[in-house]
Amino acid sequence: PATSDQFRNSRFKLIPAIQTGPWLVKKAVGHTPAILGKQLKQRFLACPGIFQVSVDCNSSPAAGRIVSMVKSQCKHLAVDLAFMLEAQHSSELPERVLGCVRISHCSLSSSAIPMFVAQ
Repeated sequence: PATSDQFRNSRFKLIPAIQTGPWLVKKAVGHTPAILGKQLKQRFLACPGIFQVSVDCNSSPAAGRIVSMVKSQCKHLAVDLAFMLEAQHSSELPERVLGCVRISHCSLSSSAIPMFVAQ
């Protein structure tokens, strides 16, 4: 069915863009769209009015290394993230952005990490 985790894993797409920060981090992250479920474990929570995706960035050694690099430089970064569903048939075009966020010069030492709560 269209709401299965297999469907979501094959279509949930991230487009990253490091706007400011060290060249090495920009090069490591890139700006190529990525279907996250192909390489990373994801969990989904759907409630009325809410849809949550939890991505385990450490489920891939390569992604874990990139995340570690980004974490060490986060106070110096401005990162734009766009989220969308991948179109796999012409009837699903054009693709549309579900949401986007800019994370700018954040301090992880003072940030709370929300817990995934399954109901």
